[in-house]
Amino acid sequence: MNKYVLIVLAITLIGCTAKTSFTSTQPGTKIYVRERPMNPPASGEFRTTSFGAYDFKVVDPAGQTFYGSLPLKFNPGYMVADILLFAPGLFFNLREVYPQYEIDPDRYVVRYRASAKAPWLEYKATLQEENGAKRFFERQRTPGSR
Repeated sequence: MNKYVLIVLAITLIGCTAKTSFTSTQPGTKIYVRERPMNPPASGEFRTTSFGAYDFKVVDPAGQTFYGSLPLKFNPGYMVADILLFAPGLFFNLREVYPQYEIDPDRYVVRYRASAKAPWLEYKATLQEENGAKRFFERQRTPGSR
């Protein structure tokens, strides 16, 4: 196999996942991201995406629930690499999870940040995002679905 093809494949595969962690302001809070339970404190890897969303469901210890889509960060480095090396990659890897999320079930808020030293940003789901995530979980047969 041509060494340039291997280099392009390696660069493309590097950008396939991103690591993140979840904490909560309230112990005992459960979060389901798509099909995955992520009970804080927890961490995991998620695939990069260009057009998709990571719907979530949060259940606090009292059983109160809220829904939404995780805020995702745009990665311009992936875009440049895709344009230069593998243009179809633009359809798969322009956005990724932030490295840190903090769930605040009392305020129905998700805080997120790009690094441990960066300030927290707050996200509150729009009605459209909330309804979309709720529909997603109603269709699933996972422990996060009721």
